[in-house]
Amino acid sequence: WKKKHRKEVIALKRRERMIRRGVDLDQINL
Repeated sequence: WKKKHRKEVIALKRRERMIRRGVDLDQINL
């Protein structure tokens, strides 16, 4: 359970980082 939870948390953190980067890129393009 703990291992799975950790992997899920890491995946969410990675997604958040990618989304933040994507938003920044969109703002720069605009």
